[in-house]
Amino acid sequence: HASSVNFQPVPCFLLKVMASSVSAADEGVVQTDTPAGAAAVEDTAAPIAAVVETSNSAEATKAAEDAARQAQIDEQQKQNALTTEQLNKIQADIAAENLLVNVKENVDVLFPEYKGNPRPGFMSGLEDLNQRYESLRRVRGDGNCFYRCFLFGFLEELIRKRSVDLASAEAERVAFLETVRGSIDDLVTVGYDKNAIEMFWEELVEALEKLPDTDAAALEATFQEENGVAEYMVWYCRALCAGFMKRNPDRFLPFILSLDDGDGTACLDIVTFCAREVEPMGRECEQIHIIALCEALGVSVAIEYLDGSSGPLACLTLPEGREPAITLLYRPGHYDILYAAR
Repeated sequence: HASSVNFQPVPCFLLKVMASSVSAADEGVVQTDTPAGAAAVEDTAAPIAAVVETSNSAEATKAAEDAARQAQIDEQQKQNALTTEQLNKIQADIAAENLLVNVKENVDVLFPEYKGNPRPGFMSGLEDLNQRYESLRRVRGDGNCFYRCFLFGFLEELIRKRSVDLASAEAERVAFLETVRGSIDDLVTVGYDKNAIEMFWEELVEALEKLPDTDAAALEATFQEENGVAEYMVWYCRALCAGFMKRNPDRFLPFILSLDDGDGTACLDIVTFCAREVEPMGRECEQIHIIALCEALGVSVAIEYLDGSSGPLACLTLPEGREPAITLLYRPGHYDILYAAR
């Protein structure tokens, strides 16, 4: 059927404009067919480009910082690995050249170490010691030398005394054993976990119980064993030293506060000092450590000081007022055992 609507032809230029408008609406873009449209595009693009450029710059900066940070971490890990490797090599070299406890030697075995030393007090002191002492027992210098010297020297002396006066030696052994047996409870009272320290305590108790059936050679072999039971006993001596300090803070704290470690991190309390300077294996001892351990166990030591000073050597007994059970030789940073001529 024919429609009653009359269609009028649309001019061609209107069709063109309409098609352009529909396309623009569909695509959601600004037309640039006119000067006004082009300006709109330019006004929008400029800030967008600036934002994109800023974002890219920030990302590049962050990436560079991350890369630099990772490079520092990698370098530090490399240095740490190198340091650990060097320390392990040093310790291995020391272990290969030095037993934990060496055999007895003449004192003059130390002469080559000090020949030509600019401080003549070392050689004159060694010559004096060589005249007064029959022998020397060198102990490994690993930071545990005093504790190892103290314990080995005292046990060895108890064995030696048995051949001279059995009854007296046995009485001394039993008294020392009772002191050690009761020491674990003293340590618990100042905060140690009994379960954590019991194995160390047991090794020392067992060694004292078996001492009547132990000769000097067997004791020497025990202390020469790398990472053996003797190291458990050495650590327990450290715990006894720390425990005695903790039970007597007013007495030891003034000495601790006077120690200057040179880097501004000196300890200000007994617990921190013990955790850092007494309990860890490998930490060297000061005179206050010696006094604490000796008093905790009721044993005195004589110490000959060979420090290069001119004149006669100083010999100090710690604690004072008791007959020393053993004699040690102190050289800067190290202790060995001395044996007087008998």
